[in-house]
Amino acid sequence: MGKCAHCGSVIAFGGVREEQSLFCGKGCRDKSPLTAAAGQLPDGFVREQAAKVHAGACPKCQGRGPVDLHTSYSVWSAVVLTRWSHRTEMCCRSCGRKAQLRAAGFSAVMGWWGFPWAFSLLRRN
Repeated sequence: MGKCAHCGSVIAFGGVREEQSLFCGKGCRDKSPLTAAAGQLPDGFVREQAAKVHAGACPKCQGRGPVDLHTSYSVWSAVVLTRWSHRTEMCCRSCGRKAQLRAAGFSAVMGWWGFPWAFSLLRRN
């Protein structure tokens, strides 16, 4: 459970995540002061800053770029409960691959035996 970063309401299930903030829905996300301020920046300035970040050093390992967004996906199961998640990180390709391999390893150990997916996998073999 979490709280909406805009209106403060309790979020039991779902919600919309924007960077590190959680919102109860798209309406609250769009009304957020940070979202409104982002729309006021000139496109040329945003593109220039994005190019600098892309060509810079990796924020995780300080190694050579290019820096980009890399997403890793994982699944965790506890018999009748299954949770899928994803994580997006800004880093170099090497750090992104490491995060993806960690997520795949975690999923291989913790994500394959939930109901009903595990039983369907066992039937295929």
